[in-house]
Amino acid sequence: MKAWQVRFITSIAIEALLRSRPVMFATNHINHPGRLVGKDDCHRFWEEELRFLMCDRHEHDFSWDKFPDGYCYGAAEWHAEGDEVVVLLTMHH
Repeated sequence: MKAWQVRFITSIAIEALLRSRPVMFATNHINHPGRLVGKDDCHRFWEEELRFLMCDRHEHDFSWDKFPDGYCYGAAEWHAEGDEVVVLLTMHH
């Protein structure tokens, strides 16, 4: 699959994307297996797993104390062939 990065995005931009269309999420972290969340599970994944792990939600008063598991995610929007949108999540710890 050919894909290209469009922009780095915040949680607000992810919420706007999810209102307009289903997207895929892909995780990227060294020494951990990647994970691909399909379009059929994107809303559940956002609401239950990802929403409060986004680094940008705490950018003005960032503290690792807000992330009890010791990690958070940054995100980038990618477009792929066939009009697919993938949000690539990079773990920070």
